[in-house]
Amino acid sequence: SFIVTFAKHFDMVKDEISMPKNFALLCLHAAVPIGAIVLTKDMGMALVFIAIFISMLFATDIKLRYFVGGAIALLIAMPIIWNKVFGAGSTQQKRILALFDQTNPKYVDIMYQQNQAKEAISSGMIWGYGLFKGPKTQSLTSGALSERENDMIFAATGEELGLIGCLAIILILTILLIRFIIDAGHSKDSMGSMICVGAFSMFAIQIVVNLGMCLSILPVVGLTLPFFSSGGSSTISSFLTIGLVLSVYMHRKDLMFAGQSDS
Repeated sequence: SFIVTFAKHFDMVKDEISMPKNFALLCLHAAVPIGAIVLTKDMGMALVFIAIFISMLFATDIKLRYFVGGAIALLIAMPIIWNKVFGAGSTQQKRILALFDQTNPKYVDIMYQQNQAKEAISSGMIWGYGLFKGPKTQSLTSGALSERENDMIFAATGEELGLIGCLAIILILTILLIRFIIDAGHSKDSMGSMICVGAFSMFAIQIVVNLGMCLSILPVVGLTLPFFSSGGSSTISSFLTIGLVLSVYMHRKDLMFAGQSDS
């Protein structure tokens, strides 16, 4: 719903997009849902909305100075975000700090899930142990891969299907992202293009963060891998987003035929 409403908002002001008033209203449009999500402490989902917002803005004709100003404002606000939004000594802070000192004993519990994920991926080597035969993935004892059906599904794939299975997942999702961009370029109206860009960023941030979590490159924030992780709400939202992009693709044909008949 945010992607659709933001795309519509942009379409209404696209001719005067660089006016300070219009830019401020677009920022307010995004700040409402992002702020509400931050209040629930769901930083992973807040990150998804922020990525959608920035990507859709970047696809517009807004002057570069707004992005520079936003980056400067973010740097200034970082201490407040770190201490007030995350909270001093919070789990979110520890997960970030642990990435820079992964061997520190005080971060053993924080890094446990990600260490298990890395071990599972590396043990699968090229072909893996076979589907439903992964020692960590299928084990119910201590040392098992936790959250293997959702957050760590990529690690489970690495153990059971090996490097080949991991590359297959990355290839499938990359093709999906490329199609989003192609459909954005073929759309005959700005709103349709913006919807495709929003869908691209929504999927891209989840994919990058989820893979980063499994490889201990990024902190654990509870984001699913689209169409692979379990979870009804994640699957439904992913299919709804695909439906939006398909709608843009289908209506592009109608607009093409309309243009041919007018000529």
